Amino acid sequence: MQAQFVGRLINRRKVYSAELRNALGRNYLLREAADYKGGGVNEVEALRALARTRAFLGAIRGARSEPA
Repeated sequence: MQAQFVGRLINRRKVYSAELRNALGRNYLLREAADYKGGGVNEVEALRALARTRAFLGAIRGARSEPA
């Protein structure tokens, strides 16, 4: 899903900003590390992930509210 989002909606159709290109992948890797590698996530990493998520959701919500 991440590759399709980037390929179709960022690269090809230019629906979303290129700044969102890595948001899903980086957050997934962070979650995977926290859940399965036992090292946990520090506060800075968690806050950065939260900021990426908020930016991503804001872009999605903004694009959905624009007329087609």
